[in-house]
Amino acid sequence: PFFDSAPPPVAPPSDPELHKRIDKLVEYAVKNGPEFEAMICEKQRDNPSYSFLFGGEGHAYYRFKLWLSSRPPNGPFNQPFPPSSMSMIHPSPNPMMSPSLSGPPLNPAGIGSSPSMLVPPPFPQFYDQQLHHQHPQSFGLHGRPEYDQSSKSFKGLSGPLPSDVAMELSNVLNSLNGTKESIKGAKLWFMQRAPFAPALAETLRDRVFALDDVERQLHIIYLANDILFD
Repeated sequence: PFFDSAPPPVAPPSDPELHKRIDKLVEYAVKNGPEFEAMICEKQRDNPSYSFLFGGEGHAYYRFKLWLSSRPPNGPFNQPFPPSSMSMIHPSPNPMMSPSLSGPPLNPAGIGSSPSMLVPPPFPQFYDQQLHHQHPQSFGLHGRPEYDQSSKSFKGLSGPLPSDVAMELSNVLNSLNGTKESIKGAKLWFMQRAPFAPALAETLRDRVFALDDVERQLHIIYLANDILFD
């Protein structure tokens, strides 16, 4: 549940594994929204390790942690913006969009504020990178030219995985656990083999459905989430 009002502060559970499990689920629920939480609730309804979702041990901490993590870092949503930040909300006309302007436009909201509060110039370059380097099959990597060639080769490399890659993938998934280090290492392995993306994605899907261990299923879901959205 994503709450509008703040639940009372609660200390983490004494069980370190339960604490880690709750924090990990909160991290992904905040990143992916209520639909992800609803999906996990449905899959883990009968799993005692996730009883905190349904009122079991750690439920109060889960509610508080989820509420806290879904708040903006500078305060509640209805906190008014300071005047110096209004230039970020209502930026001045972009000189790149208006060639007739012969210099940076005057920004009344930014007068007297530090340069960092003015409209930052890198935005146009960032969007240019998005346009030039975005590929639908590139696992969410934008603005990274070193992956361009591999992303162009996806159609030619679709199909069964080479035996050596399939064996490496099996080893990667067998050793995968819920730690950030493990998921980061597996993600790096996938990125280095981006040309095989279609076959890798199919193998991940098949692996999730073939597993009976819900913990290991979640580890693969976390990995896929990091590959696609980070």
